[in-house]
Amino acid sequence: MNRGTISAWCGVDVKRRVSDGGGSVCFVGREGLYLRFSELVLVCDSRFGSIPFGVGVERYGAALGGAGIRCGAPVRYDGKQLRLSDGGPVLILKEREPPPGTEAPSGWEERARKALRKSGRGAIKGLVLAESDGIWSRMARDHADALLSVVRNADGAGIRCCLEQLIGLGPGLTPAMDDWLVGLLYYWLRKGKDAQAPGLPLLREGICALAPGRTTEVSAAFLTSVAAGQAFEILDRALAGNFEAETGGLLSVGGSSGADILTGMVSAAERNL
Repeated sequence: MNRGTISAWCGVDVKRRVSDGGGSVCFVGREGLYLRFSELVLVCDSRFGSIPFGVGVERYGAALGGAGIRCGAPVRYDGKQLRLSDGGPVLILKEREPPPGTEAPSGWEERARKALRKSGRGAIKGLVLAESDGIWSRMARDHADALLSVVRNADGAGIRCCLEQLIGLGPGLTPAMDDWLVGLLYYWLRKGKDAQAPGLPLLREGICALAPGRTTEVSAAFLTSVAAGQAFEILDRALAGNFEAETGGLLSVGGSSGADILTGMVSAAERNL
């Protein structure tokens, strides 16, 4: 049954990704669904803010949750409208630029630690909270510590070696250490002095080269987008101090993904380049 027409905003990279006109639904989840064109497109709740390859729908669950959209269903884009499956909802896309980012305020690191501790979420928060050590933190710690050192030293071979061990490690649709890398890199790139560090281009190049085929398609999309320097509104909100789940911040994302991204940000704040 056609669910009608829905206004939606889209990130800066969406229209390029859907320009070939035809795709299909490849994943349907509680918080969003993924469409496969030449590259992935995420359709999710607008509370997450602007995502470069994302389409935001207000009250996603109410608007699309009962629409009967299934994996494999065809998706069509005609230059203005995105139709989700035959007879399904039609999204009218309007491009939305992310708001300007801001640097982490004074006291941000301690506030983020407290929020992580209070949330009880995260598969790898033991990397920054000693009392929360767990199996995934122990598996990743040596390689994570080594990566922080080789990035500081602009050691390209060392960066690649660490990434080979970290990318794809951990539970989840976006594995925990992929989320950690997203937070780590995003924090460094959004801070002026760290953005100029000589090791960062090598880290970005390594992620773009290794993530596709080494982790899930969804996780690779996030990793390569961040490595390309694209802005994510919910991550900028977290850097400005809004990460609590109660206010729709980063800690509300997924089962552990938001917490694991925030753990990566705290790791970056601990070890400025």
